[in-house]
Formats: sequence, C-alpha cells, structure tokens
Amino acid sequence: MDNSVLSDYLRSDNPRHEQAATVIESYDGAWYLPMPVLWEALRYGAQASRKPGVTKTEAALNWADPLPVTAGAVTEAAMIEAELLDQGTPINAVDMLIAGIVREAGATIVTRDSDFNRIEGLQVTNIDE
Repeated sequence: MDNSVLSDYLRSDNPRHEQAATVIESYDGAWYLPMPVLWEALRYGAQASRKPGVTKTEAALNWADPLPVTAGAVTEAAMIEAELLDQGTPINAVDMLIAGIVREAGATIVTRDSDFNRIEGLQVTNIDE
C-alpha cells in the first residue's frame, strides 16, 4: 500500500476515509507497508505531536507489517528509474523506491496514484479505477 491510501485511512476527517477503510478492512490477507510509506505516516504523526503522535500512528498501524528496503529492492528502484527515464515519464524518487520494494517482493501496490501504472512488471490495484 502507498501513502495515498494509507493517509486517507488514518485521517477519519478525510472525505475518502470510508473508501480506504472499506478496502483495508475487507481484505482477509496480510497487509504490508513499504518502509518509505511507514516513514511517511510516522513523520506526519511526529509533526503533529512529536513522540505521542508517532506512538499513536504506530498503534493505528498494528494491522500491517513493514516491507523492508533490501539490496534487491534498491536495485529494482534503480531499474525502474532507468525504465521511466527511457520512456520520458519519470516519477518522484520516493515512489520509485516504493515501487522497487513492492516489485522485488512480488507484491501488489494498493494506491490512488496512477503514476504506478507506468511501471512495467509492478502489480497495481488503484482503488479509484
């Protein structure tokens, strides 16, 4: 999952919260958060109220396991960047790293971000499509 869905889920005041919650809560399998997505979520908690915000965010994410950055994932991210540059359609660096982690793991990215659709070999579920 990427932050476009996770942030909607974590913010109950967000108009897209219910859709994100339905997607997350109706899935019976395991959820994984690529480490950059976990970092994005925790930094918002830290900015809101430092350690209490981080602790609250960590507790809210107890249903998901971290998907680590490995050497293979970094290699995948570098390959993704090269592929997208060749196509003339680069995306931001954090999203390339997330895509590399997910593609290397053979997982599916659950997102609202259509940029991920441009990455060959990446399994994408866009909850808006």
